[in-house]
Amino acid sequence: MEQAQNTANRNAIDKLPPIVHELIDVIGMRETESLIEVCGGLSVKIPMESYHNNPRLSAIEGCIGYEAMEKLMFYFGGDIIYIPRNSMALKSLRNERFLSDFMALINEGLSMRMAYIKLCPVYGHSDRWAQNLIEKNRHRLNLPTKAAKQSKVKQVALA
Repeated sequence: MEQAQNTANRNAIDKLPPIVHELIDVIGMRETESLIEVCGGLSVKIPMESYHNNPRLSAIEGCIGYEAMEKLMFYFGGDIIYIPRNSMALKSLRNERFLSDFMALINEGLSMRMAYIKLCPVYGHSDRWAQNLIEKNRHRLNLPTKAAKQSKVKQVALA
């Protein structure tokens, strides 16, 4: 099971261009995803210092936050970077990372509900999003189906 997750992770990672790997390392997954949603397909000159007179850069800060913008300026300051439009590959990678983190928490003994409570804020998604993602991948993750759980509860009740 873990090997299948690693393969899926590797496939999603392989789809990402090198600049996206750099962005994830510099500002984080969530901020990179937001940056791609706002600026995907654009070349952006990253300033070395103050950018508040530039509406585009102020909009980027509004999207990714002050800290992430500071990190971008420190790392890419003075460079023009192209932000690719590969949001599907990035979302695939995010989903695989979520599933991997989710299974790690389950294997540590946390309930599914507690895993949602821990991970959803980190990934910036609702528990419904997480439940849908888990449901779509339930077989691959070797999690019991709802019917199997209900059957087990009925068997215990009958005993």
